Amino acid sequence: ASGPTYRVAPGDVGKPIGVLITGTLAGHAAATTTASASGAAQAAPVTLSVHAPKKVRVGRRAKVAISVTSAASTPQGSVKVTMGGQRVTGQLVNGKVKLRLPKVTKAGKQKVVLSFEPVTGWTPATTTVKVRYTPSR
Repeated sequence: ASGPTYRVAPGDVGKPIGVLITGTLAGHAAATTTASASGAAQAAPVTLSVHAPKKVRVGRRAKVAISVTSAASTPQGSVKVTMGGQRVTGQLVNGKVKLRLPKVTKAGKQKVVLSFEPVTGWTPATTTVKVRYTPSR
């Protein structure tokens, strides 16, 4: 990239970053120098947001909306949801995905673990929510 500024992007993770500076002044020879960073670009942090129902009737499949955001850019990757030993996975589209949880046959609280598995450039993230399953009428 060339210009007065450059914003490090998730695609830069693991790559060395350097700067080439050229200065000019009328009546003087152009001067060029380089500078390199002491390390490589770091993975961009993400925020994982979940919208899940508080209560669901036994025998129904709860719908969960997951959003993954980052200040760097729109994260890419997949979201894995684990509940009661069963796993559901979905690909992010524009940082969002909607999934249906597995059916539950017994009333009570279920722990739902959601994990963001990124492609190169973003940090992984995990969060847990609880969904209460109530007896059907």
